[in-house]
This record gives sequence, structure tokens and C-alpha cells, in this order.
Amino acid sequence: MNRSSVRKSLVKGSIGAALLVVVGGAAVVHLQASVHWSSMQAQAVALEAEWRARDHKREPLFGERRDGDAFEGYEAALAQAAKLSAEDRALMGTLPHDDDRKLAGIGDLRAAWRPAIETMRAATHCTQACPTQLKADGNEGHIVNMLSARWLVNMSVVEARCLRLQGKHREAVELTLDAAAFGADLVRTGPLVQQMVGAAMVAIAVHEAWTDEALRRLDPESRALLASGLERLDAQMRPTLDLIGEQYCTAAQVLKAPTGHAETNLGTPSLRYGFSAQWMMADAFLRMTGCYSRLSKGDPLQPWPQRSAVIERELGELAASGNPICKIAAPNLASAERSLRTAVAMVRMLRMAIEVLQGKEPTELQDPLGPGVIAVDREGPAVRLFSHAHYRGQLLVRNVTGT
Repeated sequence: MNRSSVRKSLVKGSIGAALLVVVGGAAVVHLQASVHWSSMQAQAVALEAEWRARDHKREPLFGERRDGDAFEGYEAALAQAAKLSAEDRALMGTLPHDDDRKLAGIGDLRAAWRPAIETMRAATHCTQACPTQLKADGNEGHIVNMLSARWLVNMSVVEARCLRLQGKHREAVELTLDAAAFGADLVRTGPLVQQMVGAAMVAIAVHEAWTDEALRRLDPESRALLASGLERLDAQMRPTLDLIGEQYCTAAQVLKAPTGHAETNLGTPSLRYGFSAQWMMADAFLRMTGCYSRLSKGDPLQPWPQRSAVIERELGELAASGNPICKIAAPNLASAERSLRTAVAMVRMLRMAIEVLQGKEPTELQDPLGPGVIAVDREGPAVRLFSHAHYRGQLLVRNVTGT
């Protein structure tokens, strides 16, 4: 064999070896993508089963219980509210909630919102609060109309303020407790964004509705009713994020995807994943659901400084995983849980303020955003309660000046 023939044979051999490497590499990528995708789908099925097995019973914050599911009523109330919440200018004119002068001349607005409010209130007294499959942009999910939900609670507080100014204290308390129950139901269910809106709704119904001056003017019987309702609300609101709803909503979309198919605009698949979007997406799902599961099982009594460190460590590991989806798509869970804990702090501080007005020593309650209990500072007859929480850029404080 001459030198030219040898060279041709070597070239052909090299090409053949390269083809084997390419073909073999493609086979490995396909295998890894299929294995990860199958694991992802199995995890999605397990999450759905866990979600459906949950007990969604809970007690109303006061009054009689009703048969049925609260979320069926919420759907109807939100459908009514969606048609009304477009009137932004009229609604904004009723705010802020600490300025009762803005309640003059809004009789027509109150009348328009009353049917939606009553539908929502009836729903809060149902014994079940299991989210129904609500439609969002043509896809099944658990996401309610957030803007309508917030305005429904805002208008409930507006109505309660009007009732309070008319001397109808008990009716005002009952209305704000129902509004808080609506928000708390959203906190316990659905994806993260829904929980955060639910926490904001609780803040409106508890903190904004009952300013220190409004609370001081309540009659003793109505104040006692508010205290008992808040105690129930506090027991129902876990201060740590429950991310099963977030995982389930993601899983519901995964289950719809045909096996072996994946599309994502959250990052370009790298060599690490053999340039396979399917493999990268499945890996991200498995990593994120593992992280969420561990965080959801955290100790709800763990002080915030330690809890926030756990969250940051978990998210840091996600970001360092090398999966671009984890780095881009993972939400700011520390900020989300801080918002939830702020709402819980508001509930607890209002409970303590009522006890002071009742002539009692306030119960020591854990500060959801501090290392210990909510602080009590006395100066003569005045009592100042404060948390490490912040709301609208200010330290969360209640000043109780007595009756």
C-alpha cells in the first residue's frame, strides 16, 4: 500500500471514529433527557396526588358554618368584581383607609359593590376551601384575578368603615373578618403569586381597616368578637411559605406536555445538557421542586433570622447548580415569605392591642420577623407594640392609648 492509500485509510478511520462519538454522544443525551423527563413526570404525578389528598377544611372566623366549597363562591364574587374594578378613579378616591373624609358621597359605589361583597362573604363561611380549576388565559390553573380580589377586599373595608361611622360596630367587625378569611384562603392555596396577594388582602382587612383610632372607638362586645376571630385567623395562617400549590401548578403544565417534548425560552441549553432543552427543563423542575419541598417542611416556629438563612442557602444552591432555568426562574422566596410574615405580624399585633384595651396584659406572641416576641413598650398609660416587620417602608408599630 502506497503512502497515499495509507493517508486515505487514516482519514476514513478518523471520520468513522468521529461519527461513532457523535452518534454515541447523541444516544447518551437522548437517554439522559428521557430519564430526566420520565422522573419529572413521575414527580408531577406525585405532587398532584399530594395536592388532591389535602384536607381543605377550615372554620369560619365567626358565625355559622355552611355546606359547600368557598372557592365556588369566590369565583362568582370575582366575576362580579371584575366588571366593577375597571372604575379605577372612583375606587382610588376611597383610599387611603385611614382617611374617613373620603367616604362622603360614595353611596352609588357602595351599592354597586354590595352584591359581590355579599357573595364573597357567604363563601367564607363554607366549611371547605379547596381551590377549583380556575381559567387563566385559556389554561387550567389556580390563579384568581388578583386585581379584582384586592379591590373586593378594599371595598369590603370601605363598607366596614362606613358601618363603623354609623355606629354599626359589630357589622363592621364581621365584614372585615370575612374579608380577612378570603385573603387567608388564598394564602393557603395556589401558586406563590396568589399567596402573596392573599397576604396583602389580609393586611388590608386587618391592619388598614383597624387603625389605632378605629380600634379604640369600638364597643367592648365588638372588640371581643374581633379578638376571637383574629385568634382563629392566626391559627390558620402558617408564617412559612407552603409551596405545594406552586409546585402543583407547574406540575399540571408538565403533565400536559407530550413525552420527549420540551420548549423553553428561559435559557439556551449548554453542553452540560448536550444542548437538549428537554434534559435542561426536566433537571430544573426536579431541582426546584426538591428545594420547594424542603422549604415547605420547615419549622414554622423557627425565628426569621435562621429561616431566612435557610432560604438563601437553598436558593444559592439552585443558582449554583449550573442550570440556567434555576438561576432565572427561581422566585425571590425570602421576599415572598417576608410579606407573608408581615401579614401574620399584623394579625398578632392587633390581637395584642385589643388585649391592652380590654385591660389585660398582652399575650407574648412570636414576632414572625424577629428573633423573639413582639415588643411591648410602656410609657405611662400608653402602650407601644412593634415588630421587626416593615410595611410601606415604615416599622410596623401600634400605639394603644386606652379607651
